[in-house]
Amino acid sequence: MRTATADVPNAANATGAEPTTALKPGARLGAYELLSPLASGGMGHVWSALRLGDFGFRRTVAIKVMREELSADPGFRTMFLDEARLASRISHTNVVEVLDLGESGGVLFLAMALVEGDSLAHLIDAAAARGTVRDVAHEVTARIGADVLRGLHAAHSLRSEAGEPIEFVHRDVSPQNILVGQDGVAKLTDFGVAKAEGAKASRDLSNRKGKLAYMAPEQFRSEAIDRRADLYALGVVLWELLAGARLPEEFRGERAGQGVPHPSMVNPKASRALGDVIMRAVRADPADRFSSAEEMADALEGAAHAEGIALSSKSVAAWVNGLASERILRRRHDTEAQLARTQAGTATTLPGDVEPRAGSPRKGAATALLAAGAAALLLIGLGGVAWRRAATSRVTETASAPSAMVTEAPPPDVSMAQTPSSSVAPAAPPTASHPPTPTAPLTSASAAPRGKTNVARPQRPSKPKPKYGNPYEGAP
Repeated sequence: MRTATADVPNAANATGAEPTTALKPGARLGAYELLSPLASGGMGHVWSALRLGDFGFRRTVAIKVMREELSADPGFRTMFLDEARLASRISHTNVVEVLDLGESGGVLFLAMALVEGDSLAHLIDAAAARGTVRDVAHEVTARIGADVLRGLHAAHSLRSEAGEPIEFVHRDVSPQNILVGQDGVAKLTDFGVAKAEGAKASRDLSNRKGKLAYMAPEQFRSEAIDRRADLYALGVVLWELLAGARLPEEFRGERAGQGVPHPSMVNPKASRALGDVIMRAVRADPADRFSSAEEMADALEGAAHAEGIALSSKSVAAWVNGLASERILRRRHDTEAQLARTQAGTATTLPGDVEPRAGSPRKGAATALLAAGAAALLLIGLGGVAWRRAATSRVTETASAPSAMVTEAPPPDVSMAQTPSSSVAPAAPPTASHPPTPTAPLTSASAAPRGKTNVARPQRPSKPKPKYGNPYEGAP
């Protein structure tokens, strides 16, 4: 099941769920004009949108729109507002910035910064389709891991206005919620299911949220958790990235952290030093893990340095562009097409909303959006990619749920079976990744009738199909 991003017609096609009533291109939520759907998940939908301000101010953002039934539910409403207010206080390079919180027509929404790049989940899916999922360079794994850990440390370090520790926990660290930019910088997003200790929201609302494959054993058992549960989740993400394989199902749920093999046992090319750091993070007992994200980041960077692994964002940028250039070109094409449709129509104001002031004209939005460049090539980690949709599991299911391959129809979240590590063939030595230069053939104007000019338009490239439903199962 493909993530609802800018390369699909609408959120319903990717998730099987219709977008919130009245949400359509050109609709307004407060000072925001919706452009196109980007993703869809359990709590709501994500759209690209234009921020309309005074004196012709424009900014392209991502809007996370809460589902109508959740907006009206007192418990979920409290959780959403509490978490959004807390997340807005995180200011760090490796965390997607929360810009605004509002309500329009009874629908709650969150405005976030757009990231020019793709989710780690989709990047791994793309690598699997090319047969290079086990060839991810060590510097890429180490740099992404260190970036996310620095962002986690900023979130974990939040304090109340009185200066008291908040104990903010993300609770859903996963490849879907890690965005990797074309600049090679990784950012953590979607604190929508996180829950700060002491917040007014009921524990029952978010205590067992998260994806089973990345869930710490104490979280699976609905016990009290702290920042070390996030370190476990990221440890699993890095284990899979380094090993080039899914963590076997027998090491999830109640048995999480028990007997997990070293990544080098699955992929002989895996760095032993990086693997040692990761193995400490995925221990079953929280007391045996790192005490903080900062401590784990220092250990990861130290291990990389000891093995001569460069921690440069340039390697990550090359990896991202090498895997996502065609996808980016398609999104740019979709962005321009959607902008043209939006400009040709009239903005729709949701019921109960207020029209923008006279100082917020619509004219000029095209120039602003095209200058933004990658408005629709961004993904906020709300939905999930094909790689993760099939692998994610709600805790309402058991850890022994039957395996299933990804299909184009929306399946329930299930755990994926894993090929035994002993059957994994050694990976080929990593090769440098260079981003191909996207090209788009232009139509010729030489054959146009006299007095008419053909407008050169980029042709939409064909969409590559993933080689595997699950990028790890059956990969060479």
